[in-house]
Amino acid sequence: MRIYKSLAGAGVTSRKDLRQAGMTRRQIDAAVQAGDLVKIDRCRLAKRNADPDAIKAARAGASLTCVSALQKLGVAVPPGKALHMRQRRYCRRTRGLPSGTLLCRIPNNSAGRPIDPLETALECLIRNHDDEAVVMALDSILHQHLRTRAELASVMQSIGGVKWWKQRVVSGKLLVG
Repeated sequence: MRIYKSLAGAGVTSRKDLRQAGMTRRQIDAAVQAGDLVKIDRCRLAKRNADPDAIKAARAGASLTCVSALQKLGVAVPPGKALHMRQRRYCRRTRGLPSGTLLCRIPNNSAGRPIDPLETALECLIRNHDDEAVVMALDSILHQHLRTRAELASVMQSIGGVKWWKQRVVSGKLLVG
């Protein structure tokens, strides 16, 4: 039986999503008892082989973002051991972040998925990290054909307040592509 509707492919889901996918409460409880699902908190569950970093983020009421999310999505980023997370405002007051975690912020965006999509992670990277990390990520995204220059330009434009050279990176004036 296909019982797991995963958010962002990380193996973390909510009871609500499982119920909407057709599972009954009894089936969910049986999957937890059998060890097929692991309880993260009151509302969220994970497959037993779910990404451990995504589980840490879900426990903290956060999303993996910036460097951590881009790395999970296959984008080349500067090496580092810290997990980069974006935490919901309410959870900042009620739940602590795991040790060795960096809190990255972007305006008007709540953390709802265990791993941010590429555009959100890229915005967070641009707003919170140095120029070298941004150029490395953009170059990797273009070379792997994850997004086109036009799509990246649209993301950069939607962020607003971006340094002039970051716009030039996407237009191809600083990047060999």
